[in-house]
Amino acid sequence: MNDYVNINLKLTDYILCYILIAISGVNFFLGNTILAIVFIITLIIFYKKIKLSNFIIYYLITVGIILLGSAVTYSSFNINNYLSLFVRIGTAYLILFILRINFLYAYVKILYYLSLISLVFWFVFVLSPGFERFVLFKITPFFDHYLFKISEQDNLPAPHFIIYTMNHVGMNLASFGLSDALSNLEGINRIYMRNSVCFTEPSTAMLFIIPALAYSLILFKKISSKEVIVFILVIITSWSTGGYAVLFFLLAGWYFTQKGGKNKFIMFPIAMLVAYFAFFNVESFGVEILGKVDEVSNTNLQYAKRTRLVNAALDIEESFKHPLFGKGFYAENRPRTYYDWRTNGTTYLLNRYGYVAFFLYFFLIYKFFDLLCYSFNVNKQFALIMIASLMFIGFGNKNFEKPLFISLTMIYSILSFHYYKYNN
Repeated sequence: MNDYVNINLKLTDYILCYILIAISGVNFFLGNTILAIVFIITLIIFYKKIKLSNFIIYYLITVGIILLGSAVTYSSFNINNYLSLFVRIGTAYLILFILRINFLYAYVKILYYLSLISLVFWFVFVLSPGFERFVLFKITPFFDHYLFKISEQDNLPAPHFIIYTMNHVGMNLASFGLSDALSNLEGINRIYMRNSVCFTEPSTAMLFIIPALAYSLILFKKISSKEVIVFILVIITSWSTGGYAVLFFLLAGWYFTQKGGKNKFIMFPIAMLVAYFAFFNVESFGVEILGKVDEVSNTNLQYAKRTRLVNAALDIEESFKHPLFGKGFYAENRPRTYYDWRTNGTTYLLNRYGYVAFFLYFFLIYKFFDLLCYSFNVNKQFALIMIASLMFIGFGNKNFEKPLFISLTMIYSILSFHYYKYNN
């Protein structure tokens, strides 16, 4: 793997990596129109560097078979959705084939600087509510674009100015059990916007930040590195329940899978006590989770409020009806109902494409994580922590079908292709 490593990144590496990030989660760059433009321009500029490996051929055939199977099962064909999916796959392959392992370094650096920018704006807006309102009402309207379809069932994008999203759903600090401790401080009852970095919403941001945090731990091998600290601050200011849970899980997994560490047996019970206290005393954490579990247990799921756990239960229940090929794009071919509305990315992937595709998707990503751990001399058990973290944080949105995350299923085979090409 050391043969792959090249930390002398070119400007094109950063540009391509940012494009991959942007078309996967930045409001301004979403939509099939921009996706098609990126695919065509990338192909035209870099066509001499692109090779079709056996992997991508089998990949496309497998996806085609799954889509055909679901289409025949439901007698429902949606050419536009199929074309969009194949363009996303093609874009991911083109960019990853060019970047190779440089993707890892470029991704961490880009997310680091985007996170720094977001923290600056977040703290400025906290200190100056007037400036926050000025930017919200006077600046963000210049950056609205609706090249992607906004149906009646979809929410409007959060206001943004490309490099920062002003998430309009805020959080009161009292929700974190801090009302008594901070009762004498001015502004305790104020609603603070959640830090979404430049992404569509906080849960989407976590899907980008959590892998960046894991990559940083592998690359720099210490929690005290500036990249790790910045990513942790972003997670904290996101007010994301899932982000907090996965942050604790990821850092605990990192600590307990590393060599040495004589104090592990002392730290473990302390960590459990902290987790126990946070779960049962922080309103927006344990109380919220227990409430959502109760909703799943005691309500009619078809008519229940669409929380992530309700969505997960519905997806899993529905997936048993079509385990091999999934539901496909059947729901998109008829008027959408309240029952069809889902936001859970992990189980949504299972329901849409079936159990075979679901297993292959996360297995291929795990192979990449496993290769990283092996290559950078990190306990390979951490790869399991990484894939579990990704699947858990993926509960919050449906971004697993976006090019960046599709690319994670390809990078192991792309790296292997280049390795065997130049070493045989």
